[in-house]
Formats: sequence, structure tokens, C-alpha cells
Amino acid sequence: DSPNWWAQMAVIPLPPNADPHLGERLWVEERIEIPIIPWNDHRFIRISIQAYNTPAHTAHLAAALTRLLS
Repeated sequence: DSPNWWAQMAVIPLPPNADPHLGERLWVEERIEIPIIPWNDHRFIRISIQAYNTPAHTAHLAAALTRLLS
């Protein structure tokens, strides 16, 4: 079977102009705890989906990132 359907983690690059306090703001403003990873002069957000996450959790993260990155 293809691993595409069961992958639970993804690393997504953040735009270069993303707020340097994005992780803190996600927690304070949205109660979302998610790693922001610096690597080679770039920053990435790492999303990990587990059995206890719901589609609503993912939608909440997407809405928060849309607001904070615009």
C-alpha cells in the first residue's frame, strides 16, 4: 500500500517575511501549539496529525495561519 494515505507529519516552509513570533502568537491568540523550526536561514512549521486531532483542528490551524501570515 502507498504511504501517502497514512503520513501523519509534514514540514511546510514559512514565507520569509513571516512574523518571527508566529509560534508564540499561535499559542497566545489561538491556543495552537506547533513547532516552528529554523533551518539554513529558513523557517518551517511542522504539523503532526494524531488520532486525537479532528478535521476542525486542522481547519482552525489553517484559518489562524491565513490570518497571521496575511
